[in-house]
Amino acid sequence: MLDHAILVGLGGLGCPAALALSAAGVRRLTLVDPDTVARSNLQRQVLFSTADVGCAKVDAARRALRRRLPDLAVDTRRTKMTPAAWDA
Repeated sequence: MLDHAILVGLGGLGCPAALALSAAGVRRLTLVDPDTVARSNLQRQVLFSTADVGCAKVDAARRALRRRLPDLAVDTRRTKMTPAAWDA
């Protein structure tokens, strides 16, 4: 079983991937995305609701995933994926 996965991007593909990984038994997810939730993307970004508009995607995704699986460890990095992002 996979213990830890890093997911870069919480858009139309990243949101269902986060759900699938957590449902498959991954115990820890690290979510990386610099953006905020936009109303225009809600139809394809299934982790988010209208209440999340304007919030950081990583924070909204952590809340949504933890509601489904309270024992899931979710780390977040609100940044673009660059080598420097991992030095912080």
